[in-house]
Amino acid sequence: MFSNLHSHTKALIYTAIVFILAIGVSIVPNTNSLLYMLTPTVAAFIMLLFVTKDGRSHSGWAALGFRKCGFKWWLLCITVPAVIVALSYGFAWGAGALVIDIPPTYAGYDWTAFPIVVAIQLVSAVLTSSLGEELGWRGYLLPLLVDRMGERRALYATGLIHGLWHIPIILLSPIYHQDQNPFLACLFIVVSCLFLGPVIGYIRLRSSSVWTASIFHSAHNVMWSVLRGIAVPTSGIAIYAAGDNSIVVILCYMLLTVWVMKHLRHHTNARSINT
Repeated sequence: MFSNLHSHTKALIYTAIVFILAIGVSIVPNTNSLLYMLTPTVAAFIMLLFVTKDGRSHSGWAALGFRKCGFKWWLLCITVPAVIVALSYGFAWGAGALVIDIPPTYAGYDWTAFPIVVAIQLVSAVLTSSLGEELGWRGYLLPLLVDRMGERRALYATGLIHGLWHIPIILLSPIYHQDQNPFLACLFIVVSCLFLGPVIGYIRLRSSSVWTASIFHSAHNVMWSVLRGIAVPTSGIAIYAAGDNSIVVILCYMLLTVWVMKHLRHHTNARSINT
């Protein structure tokens, strides 16, 4: 156990641990996505409890962003990713790449129960799978990188690492984006996370809450799950035009990232002028 590690050293060790865990989970027979999505949090706990002494103090755990809920950000965190994913399916539908075929039930329930079922799915994701990722990426890793390289570069770096983390589960298991070409799936998910990272990270830092990051992530995934359940591809381009790592989603998050970076640059320049 080390007590005087610099932020960049912690970040490097954490990244190594999370990738080792990711590869290990990917090659386990009959692995599942929830187990994989928990690896960033498991790596954070390993860092807090065994690699450093940070887990011995209240401040070490508080730094993860548990204490504040960031309530005023919740509506934004639900609507923005939901609209973006919906736009991707709308674009693919308009281009004739897919058709909408609504099944008689949703997740085994009558459609009258749809709002309740989706709400349960969203809350469940916030508390489990999405939190499993965000507690590691935006809760633990992002603040370390901000301390080392500043906010703007840290936002990109966290997004890039998040994207690269998906590669083992794509290449070593059959449970994630198996309908896409493996190379393109890896490329699209890395680029998608590269531009998603600054958006989620910006909100996490402004709200001082990891819950906002988990809500944003959950809304993205739940909307994807809902729409892919009623969308039937009629063209091979549908899986690249619509979905969580689609071209439309990438472009939307890219535009939001441009806004985030301009906003941060403006505030940095304003502080420089005032000092």
